Amino acid sequence: MSYLFKLGPKSYRIVKQNGIFQINGEPKEEVRVARVLGLGIRAAHELTYMIRKKKPLDVVMLADGDGVSFLKRGSVIEANVYGEQIALSFGELIAFSDQAYQLFQMYYPKNIRYDRLDPVFFSEELCLRLSDLFLVKRDRVEIDDLQVLNEAGEAVPLADSRYYRILQRKESFAEGEISPSTHLIETDGERLKKIEKSIKKFGYPMDQHYLVLYQNEMIVRDGKQRACVMKKLYGNETIDVLRFCFKKKNSVTLREQTDEAAAECCSQ
Repeated sequence: MSYLFKLGPKSYRIVKQNGIFQINGEPKEEVRVARVLGLGIRAAHELTYMIRKKKPLDVVMLADGDGVSFLKRGSVIEANVYGEQIALSFGELIAFSDQAYQLFQMYYPKNIRYDRLDPVFFSEELCLRLSDLFLVKRDRVEIDDLQVLNEAGEAVPLADSRYYRILQRKESFAEGEISPSTHLIETDGERLKKIEKSIKKFGYPMDQHYLVLYQNEMIVRDGKQRACVMKKLYGNETIDVLRFCFKKKNSVTLREQTDEAAAECCSQ
């Protein structure tokens, strides 16, 4: 399948065949292509949020340490993609993000729309694993059965998590603390307060953003703060979640747990 992709004034012909990507005839590793597209989605999401909150930063950088970055200087976004520098308007960056979602949907068609997932989770993690994604399915779980990864990468119950302890006023964030899952202009404390206010007002899920679990495990992969807020507000209710089943083991980060029960997950 071939896709004509535009990045500002530049055009790229992207072809995927037998698991290999080619961009304008040059072979590219699948994960590197996904990383470029994911960073563009994240950059567009962050800039949209800044404009909505009327907090435009003079310079915003998203970089992967592999020659890809997005800088905002005034009204111009400077994209650096493997040595090629391209100046984009805000509208062109949004168009890039929309095309990236379309390309992911075309090459990795599943029973879910990727643009309805949390953009930070999708761009930072899931887009790198789409080649192994076998199935997305709805499940119902009890809140007290859920776990999150702590600072050491260990799975712990929600009641023992840092977010829940902070919600119970047993711990506090450091001033200005920002985690990778939070907006660039928003501290963890601000994010947690916003989520609690939103769930109190609109309930769960809002905008179809469900908690995400992998395989047959109970670890929350996306929505840790939401899970802890619901534990505080609802106690032990049964809620809907999404399960992402992968056809083989694929460790993305050092903290990523692998699971040999993919077949069991996908057959349930």
